[in-house]
Amino acid sequence: MTPLQTSPKVAGLATETTVIPRGLILLGVFGTNEKPRALIRLTSGRTRTIMPGDFVSGRLVAGIDETSVHLARGDTLYRLSMPGTETN
Repeated sequence: MTPLQTSPKVAGLATETTVIPRGLILLGVFGTNEKPRALIRLTSGRTRTIMPGDFVSGRLVAGIDETSVHLARGDTLYRLSMPGTETN
């Protein structure tokens, strides 16, 4: 059996580091209105299920809605939206 050769173009695309976004990424939300949960990808690449009251990267999970997670650090609020759902 001969090994398959990967073309330079395919090898370059497969190892491109800018394809995966950096930072916290909201992967999805689930649960009920009373007990919402969210699945996020951490900066380390690991995934974690969170709920209101949890802390993520030093920020308090203040709330979770259908398309976003609301985080707070001190007086600063952050909104983490699922990719493709951001509004301006």
